Order: sequence, then structure tokens, then C-alpha cells
Amino acid sequence: MRKTDRFGVKRSRMPSSLLAAVLLAVGASSAAQTGLSCSSLFGALLSSPTQSVQVCSTSLQGLYEVGIRDVGASLSSYVGDEAITTAARLNGLAAGAKFAKGSASLDFTIPELNIQQTFAGATRVSSARLMHDWLNNNAELRGRMLQHQAAHSAVNPVTGPGGVLSGAVGLDFGASFDEVATRIATTQANAQSGLGNLIGIGVLVSQHEIAGATVRTLSVPLSYTVRNDIDPRRQALLRGSLGVVDSAGTKSQSGRLSAGYRFPMSDEWALTPMVGVSLSGSNDNGFYTGVVSGSIASTYLIERDGFDISVGNMLGYYRSFKPPGVSYGVDPGLQVFAVRNGILISQPVTLGSRKMSLEYGLSDTRYLGDVLYQKSAQDISISLGTNKSVFSARSFFRATLALQKVRDGHGVALNVNYWF
Repeated sequence: MRKTDRFGVKRSRMPSSLLAAVLLAVGASSAAQTGLSCSSLFGALLSSPTQSVQVCSTSLQGLYEVGIRDVGASLSSYVGDEAITTAARLNGLAAGAKFAKGSASLDFTIPELNIQQTFAGATRVSSARLMHDWLNNNAELRGRMLQHQAAHSAVNPVTGPGGVLSGAVGLDFGASFDEVATRIATTQANAQSGLGNLIGIGVLVSQHEIAGATVRTLSVPLSYTVRNDIDPRRQALLRGSLGVVDSAGTKSQSGRLSAGYRFPMSDEWALTPMVGVSLSGSNDNGFYTGVVSGSIASTYLIERDGFDISVGNMLGYYRSFKPPGVSYGVDPGLQVFAVRNGILISQPVTLGSRKMSLEYGLSDTRYLGDVLYQKSAQDISISLGTNKSVFSARSFFRATLALQKVRDGHGVALNVNYWF
């Protein structure tokens, strides 16, 4: 018979002979842990000679507390000295911990990273604390864990949808192409004087369904654009973003700051190099990491009667680093080249008496370099906005609805921006 306690822990009792067979099957292998029914990123199967319990958590700290340190809170039959086995899943990475019968020593393993460590405290609780402190102080190991998750987990707060790396690629491409693509490289015949600079603020919300998990993001993109007085097509760009991502209940925060300059190469063509830095992480995930980047993007405009076609291409280099002076700071050692190509068709429309622009977009993103689980993404978008000409002093806005396809899932995003 199965019961569920107030902590959401599923309990079940089984004969000792059957339990022994289960323990042999589970161990710490990743194959066995796919049997966990947790919808969260962190889960474990706790086993004693008389009881088996599934524990699910939205944080690494929560899994440690219930799955290792305070096993008595999960195992109702626990008396304190029986053999205990914990087979855990850490966002796609298998790990195991066990106490032998009558022993206070804790054996901890991560087979896929060749980690095997024993912690010998005076009590089981003190042994668990030794393991906790060892993990906290072992940034190199936590970086390897994050690197493994980036390569094997569909939902990842660094490289997955909503992650700091994919977010950086989207912001860089948006600054060089999406914001002003249809009017960034055109003749100055209608240029105005004293245009001034542009301040931009927006909000981006998205939701992805990936491999049975839900990923939600909320971010606030910010921008400041300095337009050259002589040629407003020449622009110094400063971009920023603050956001939060909820990956199956596990929350992470992120921030990015980038700068670039838009060079008009001709009336139809512009180049935009950019550099940037991002920070992301949370105590729930057990890490904070940074990403530094450099990119160059090309925008080419083809004007036709009744509509414009803009073609954008970007190549970027993104590398992780350990944030200095930050608790839980890690470097997963990721080095990735991102290639993004897009096309945008823009046509004038009139809503009521207001002249506006309707745009249809298609883009493809590819990640090259280190092995990642999410290697590509495809986006289809439709936008509605007002004037975007670089020769106008008027404010403008743009609202974009986008559908995205990624490995093992898909998502939808709404992005609303206003420049003044």
C-alpha cells in the first residue's frame, strides 16, 4: 500500500527479498533512475531493508536534507542504524549515497564523473554535513556536474531554453537585427537633425514544454542607443537584461550587460560587433556561473514595392567563467560558437488611421564547439509595431509573438518593447 505524507514523499513497503532485488537494480545507475516519477529536476529513491521512498525536490539543498541528512523524516520505519541507500537524479546526472548497517560512514558516488568518496563522521548526520561541505567547497566538481548536465539534460539553466547562454545569443541578435532591421541601412534623403539618443525598455515572457518539464522565463530587456549627429546610422549600443527562469520549479536568476557599435557599410548593409558578459545561477541549483562573449552580426536590406526583406547573420563566441567572489561560483568549462541566421519580411499596414509595420520572421540558431544537448533552435515570429526608421525622432514600439522548436520540445514567447 502506498501513502503520501505532507512533504509530498511517496512511501511504500515491500518484502525484503523483493527490496533486495530492487536495490540491485537501482544502485546509482542512470538507467534505474529514469524510473523516478518526479516532475522536478532533483529526485531520489531512498531504501532501507523494509521500506522504499521516493523523494522529489526543486533544489539540490532540499534533496540533500530529505534524501541524505534527515532520512528519518522520509523513512517512517527508520531506527537509526539500518543500511540506507539513496539513488539520486541531479537534473540528468546519476548519484548515489549509502550508509552500511551499523555504520555512520557515508559513501558517495557519481559514476559518470568517476567520483567515489567516503565521509566518516561521529554520527550519520555529521557524515552528511561533511559531504555537504565538501560539495560546497569543490567548485571544480560542481563545474563538471554542470558541464555534464549541459550535455545530457534537455532542461538546463545555462544552455537550455531560457538559459543564460541561449538568452545571450538572442539578445545579441536582437540588438543587431530584430530591433531596427528594416530601416537600419537606408538613404539619408529624409534624415532629420537633432535626433537624440534612444532609451528602450521591454518585457519578455516565455514558456517551453520540454521532455515533460515546463520552463518559464520572465526578463526585462533594457537598452540605450547613441545616434551619431552626422550619420544616425552609426550607433553606439548599450544593452542589458535582468531575468528569472523557472525550470520545473527550480528558479535561477540572470543578468547581462553588452555593448557594441553599428557600422553602415553601404545604404543597404550594416555590421554590428558586440561584446558582453552574463551572470546566472541560484542556491536552488547549487551554482552561479558567468558567460563572456563576442559577436559580429550583418544586416542586409532588400527594398521592394510594398514590402522590405531583411537578412541577418551572426557569429558569436561564448565562454563560461567562474564569477569571482561569489558563493557557489563555478566554471563548467563551456566554449561555444553560435551561428544565427534570420530573415524578416516587413510590410506597411494601417490600423484605424495609424500607420504601422507588420513583420514575419524566421530564424535558425546552431551551437558549435562543446557537446550540448540543445544544439539548435528554430523560431517563427510575427510582429506588429510603429516606425523604426533610424532617421526619425519619434518613439516607437514593437510587440512580437514567437514560436520556437528545440530538441524534445517547443515553446512560445511574447516580447513587447518601447523605445523613446
